[in-house]
Amino acid sequence: MPQDAPPKDWTTQRVTANLDAFFGSRLRDIRDAAGLTQQQLASQMNATGHKMHRSAIAKIESGDRPVSLWEAVQLARILGVEMRELITDADAKREKAQERLVRARAAVGGLQIELNNHFRQVEEAQVLLADTEARLEEARKHLAALEGNDR
Repeated sequence: MPQDAPPKDWTTQRVTANLDAFFGSRLRDIRDAAGLTQQQLASQMNATGHKMHRSAIAKIESGDRPVSLWEAVQLARILGVEMRELITDADAKREKAQERLVRARAAVGGLQIELNNHFRQVEEAQVLLADTEARLEEARKHLAALEGNDR
């Protein structure tokens, strides 16, 4: 093993700590959005049959305490979210969705402008067409009058 490489279990511990911190951060954001205090969430966890104190919720949210799969499932159920919302970066997904929405709105706006320009061009062409038809009719009348005078 190279001297510079950290021990394998050190890397695993670091990744696990990052995941715990991420989960805790998502839990806090979703709990806040749901309008629940840490105590209320702990009380609801207790109601599911899992003894949990407010301090445990605080430690989970700070990334200092990992959660079991069962706890994660119960927390998601209590908060009324799907499990993936606790383990994925929903903000990045929302940002991408917002970006797609902005692009789609810009495309629609651009096409609306293009359509309006075409309508304006059609209206201008109709005015020119009507004017040309009127001038042609006058020219025909004038021609007919001239042809009638020649006879």
